[in-house]
Amino acid sequence: MKKILIVAFVFTISLYAEYEKKIVAVCKNAKSQTVYLETGKASKFEKDKMQLVLYMDAKGRTFVDRLDMKISPSELSLLSARGNVIQFAEPILDGYVIYTLHSSKGILTIQRSYEMIGLGTKSVMANIYLKCK
Repeated sequence: MKKILIVAFVFTISLYAEYEKKIVAVCKNAKSQTVYLETGKASKFEKDKMQLVLYMDAKGRTFVDRLDMKISPSELSLLSARGNVIQFAEPILDGYVIYTLHSSKGILTIQRSYEMIGLGTKSVMANIYLKCK
């Protein structure tokens, strides 16, 4: 009976460790901008509803969890970590989203370039700026 309890306890601890999260940053107060790459024209930064959390799991993997949308967290790939600037890439269906965390300043920038289809295909870049704690 003791062995069964010990095995159950160890299994429970390992499950807890699997789901344990370390919050890296909680980011809100977003502002977004669109840049039209052919012309170089850019919209003004406008308030955006985006809110997100960056966290690490017990295995050291980094995830982004969008609080403003009901979607599953996405795993990020570390691109660079130099001093207080850390860059990640999030794979999406048509490319990558680049996240740059300026940890000492409490700023997260997000950038994505894509082709906007509609009245003629236009290459655009979306920039998002968030304040983090």
